[in-house]
Amino acid sequence: MRHLILMGLLVFTSLCLAQEPETIKEEVQPAPPQGYVEALVQDVRIEHSGSVVSIRAVDSNMSLDIHVSRVQGENIYMALHNITFSRPLTHDLILSFLENSGMRIKHISIDRLEEGIYYSTILTTGREGDVSVDARPSDSIVLALKVGAPIYVKKDLLEKERKAGKEFPEIEA
Repeated sequence: MRHLILMGLLVFTSLCLAQEPETIKEEVQPAPPQGYVEALVQDVRIEHSGSVVSIRAVDSNMSLDIHVSRVQGENIYMALHNITFSRPLTHDLILSFLENSGMRIKHISIDRLEEGIYYSTILTTGREGDVSVDARPSDSIVLALKVGAPIYVKKDLLEKERKAGKEFPEIEA
């Protein structure tokens, strides 16, 4: 599956590089899309059998736990703590393709939960406008952390977690 994603990025990048380069203007960060709230990665717990990524809404104590594989959790942990290697990892390679094709990540969103699986979208922008890409939340989160892009979570998902009793205690600033 990763090979298909990388091949798609290669084709997409080659098409973008074949066009005249333009300057991408920096934008003021807009408000979250309707029905979404901005969130931060609060914690990554790496366990023997997998990892749990805790995401907390910026303006409330609502949170969301996403279960991912151990390797995905390690990738998120490394991005969260700015741990880098001398050679690029897969997420670094993807970001390099985006950057070299004149694209950047505007934000990522965690959109829905179906049959126990979370779905995410990466919104990129470039010369041709905005492009939405379906992705696993773990990959989206790593990329957002690496470039400092906002993470948005569908408010309904956080409210479902709150009703299930999953909230962080209030943190005093």
